[in-house]
Amino acid sequence: MKRGIAMLAGMVALALPVRADADVVATAGQRSFERYCSACHGMDGRGDGPLREVLRTPPLDLTRIAARRGGVFPDAEIADVIDGRREVQAHGGREMPVWGKIFSRRIIEDSTA
Repeated sequence: MKRGIAMLAGMVALALPVRADADVVATAGQRSFERYCSACHGMDGRGDGPLREVLRTPPLDLTRIAARRGGVFPDAEIADVIDGRREVQAHGGREMPVWGKIFSRRIIEDSTA
């Protein structure tokens, strides 16, 4: 479970122009997750953020991503959701409303390398 959140946090690490060591990426990813994701998904990624009650569709429990996929964390699929290439109806369109165009494909790839 924690691996999934750590990977998700790493994927949303902001603007690391060069590849960084894993600790730097994890720290940046955690900060980005707290800033951009936790309002809906909660600080632990369990879908219990403070905005949960006002959303039409309850946020998913991100700690169960791998469990819902037979034990495999779908890195590429999650990157597609974060950068807007994969539409998630609950996010309201191709771009998650809070994020806009903050997360580019390169930033996500650099953050997970």
